[in-house]
Amino acid sequence: MPRRLFAVLVCALSCAPHHAAPPPMRTPPAPPPIDAAPSPPDAARNPDAPGLRLPDGVTPLAYELRLEIDPHADAFIGHVKIRVRIDAPTDRVWLHADQIKITAARWDHGDLARLPLAGDEMIAFGFGKQVSPGELELAIDYTGLTSRDQEGLFRQRAGSRWYVFSQGESTFARRIVPCFDEPKFKTPWRVTLDVPADQVALANMAETSRKTLDDGRRELEFAPTPAIASYLVAIAVGPFELVDVGVVGRGKIPVRVAALAGGSDRIAVVARRLPGIVDELERYVDDGLPWPKLDLVVVPRLFGAMENPGLVTFASRLIAGDARSSAFADEFTRVAAHELAHFWFGDLVTQAWWNDLWLAEAFASWLGDRTALALGIGDTLDAALARRRALEADAQPGALPLRRAVANNADPDDSFDDTEYDKGQSVLATFERWVGEAAFRAAVQAYLHAHRSGVATAEDFTRALEGVAGPDVARAFAAYVEHAGVPIVDLTFDCSGSPKLVASARGGVTIPVCMRVAGADAPICALVGSRTELPLASCAAWAQPTGGYYVVSWRGARPADPPRSALSLGQRVALGEDLELAVRRGELPPRDALDELRALAGPELGAAVAAAAIARAIDPLVGDGERAAWQKWLAARFAPRLELKALSEPGELAGDLDEDLIALVGADQLPAAVRASAKQRTMRDLARGITPVASVVAAAGGDRAMFDRIAALATHDPSWTAEPLGAFGPAVAPAAVELALGALPSSATMPAITAYFRRPATRAAIWAAVRARLAELLAHVTPPDAADLLDATRSLCDANSRAELVAAFEPHVTRIPNGREHLDRALVAIDACIAARAKAGELGAALH
Repeated sequence: MPRRLFAVLVCALSCAPHHAAPPPMRTPPAPPPIDAAPSPPDAARNPDAPGLRLPDGVTPLAYELRLEIDPHADAFIGHVKIRVRIDAPTDRVWLHADQIKITAARWDHGDLARLPLAGDEMIAFGFGKQVSPGELELAIDYTGLTSRDQEGLFRQRAGSRWYVFSQGESTFARRIVPCFDEPKFKTPWRVTLDVPADQVALANMAETSRKTLDDGRRELEFAPTPAIASYLVAIAVGPFELVDVGVVGRGKIPVRVAALAGGSDRIAVVARRLPGIVDELERYVDDGLPWPKLDLVVVPRLFGAMENPGLVTFASRLIAGDARSSAFADEFTRVAAHELAHFWFGDLVTQAWWNDLWLAEAFASWLGDRTALALGIGDTLDAALARRRALEADAQPGALPLRRAVANNADPDDSFDDTEYDKGQSVLATFERWVGEAAFRAAVQAYLHAHRSGVATAEDFTRALEGVAGPDVARAFAAYVEHAGVPIVDLTFDCSGSPKLVASARGGVTIPVCMRVAGADAPICALVGSRTELPLASCAAWAQPTGGYYVVSWRGARPADPPRSALSLGQRVALGEDLELAVRRGELPPRDALDELRALAGPELGAAVAAAAIARAIDPLVGDGERAAWQKWLAARFAPRLELKALSEPGELAGDLDEDLIALVGADQLPAAVRASAKQRTMRDLARGITPVASVVAAAGGDRAMFDRIAALATHDPSWTAEPLGAFGPAVAPAAVELALGALPSSATMPAITAYFRRPATRAAIWAAVRARLAELLAHVTPPDAADLLDATRSLCDANSRAELVAAFEPHVTRIPNGREHLDRALVAIDACIAARAKAGELGAALH
């Protein structure tokens, strides 16, 4: 599954109108339920419940799952048979089940009795006697409802047509079927789907037979899967148009695209780009694509894409579009490379438990980006951008390590963050650079071979790395996996005797460090622990890391910055991050940081990005009375980057800089001609149904009419995203909240709301709008989106807002996943900002 993607106004050529709902489901009614699966229990009331994890002693061996689905209806009917092995005498069996109703349950020797015990999204069945070790079969009938929140079985409409999709990751398979819903239980599944005759039905494996039922529905059977975790079981039902796009890879795997009705002419990007992606992935891992068929399924609205083996789902905006557009085709390539990398990392070799989710997401991010780069998409700067996102997440209060504790069922879904993706891939890239590409590839292949079709832990990959790089590197890697927060190396030039660079790593980690030093022909490198001395030929004027996931902090007098000509673009970005984080840690005084900003700000992209990073760190320290002067001062420093030509420069780095500068400077400081031109070009492009060139610039100074135009497109056409609505000014903030309470799912609108919190000019307005409608919002949005909303409030930085935050969220915190932890982290961040602002004092005098 990819990280949540930020997209800039991707649109189709027409907007699909809403229509009345089609006729109701034609599947037979379910028998009345004997009882409902419980909501999360109070463990204290259930002392016999096993807690978060299923108890040992019962192992699933095979599933036969039948689902009766009609996309026109909310309800579905399920029947599952589970062959299990009993390892020790027992009188009961526990299964995961959530938001489904059990209608009947049996085993080999009669009925299963539902026990009056509630586990954590679990149910217990009694055999009625003590059962000896051996194999037996459970058979359960049940009903459930589809959702709107992309969890479990969910239903969406595109135009007048309805579709049903599944999303099992992380703990949502239990909403589809009672099962052993932990990743360690890798089990074969045989799936049968009963659907209306006019619907297409798909699953992980190829269809093996079909027949017409007495009521006119069709029954479709699919081949049994290899052993997979429950979260990877996938289905899709709807009026798809199936497009054969040939074969890929060493095994000549057949590929189809399941396009939305009327959309089969917009998926040409798959045939053009997918073969190269598969070839490059297979080349690196030296293994054929490990699945016998591959369907790519278009979903009207999705968080991004999901790596279900054999049935990969993609948000419409990522797969349906103009294949001649290099930006669209390149984005598809990046996402598809990530998802197919999961076929090895996550699908074939699965994390044994959710504490090691990074084994799937970090490796897929690292190998996906590596694959895209090998195909000529992006450049080495992409690694610098991933490092930048990771450092920002790792510098937050309460930052978590790659390997993290899982205390409840909300924790796995909370783990899909920039730490697991960007920090994970940055750490992998750091050690790949240190041990060498060939050795690291050998470790990766050894890891995959040793755990093929099974499960693995962090220790398993560390052992594979030790086999090629030795115990010291393995210990350093293991420490990185457990370390929370930004790794920091303290540096000092010591010229008192023999010249040397003294390096010390904070926090008990050992860091692979390589430094370019003035006057040296080659970098000097070492595994830096508590204290490491790196000899120099002569006392140097400057030193700069060549790359890697760590930042440096100079003790004593800080040496001169390296000359820009001596640094690559990525190293210039890294320099800015080092200085930004030094300001945030309180180790670089704001007035000194302003001097650094003056020296870096200018037209050159890399230096401007570094300067903007410093400005981001200073910005929270600026008092309300100084903000106008601060924004004017910044506008003068960055004037060359605020012209329309510069603001329209292509590339992710330039786009990130544009967003940073508009957020820092404010729309009012943009030249009037720039605002007018951007608005004109954006409205023209919107009218033509193409991606606006100047949308971010225009939105920053945009009016309600433009907001409404984009909102209407996002509401009616799933290929549009609502995220750019977060770039509008403070006057439109209440409209963003209204949109979140309307027809669009919260997953589409929450990124727009959180974007308002990131910008000083709109922060107060969006907080006022959210606070006024908070109860309605929390009742309307999904629980994960409620957590995202609470996280966004970390940007508040005054005592009054802090008090308002506590009063507003305290009554609702128990209904938000890990709500108490999210609220506590927000308060820690706000308190730190208030304290840092007070320590910085007045900055107005330094703005000259």
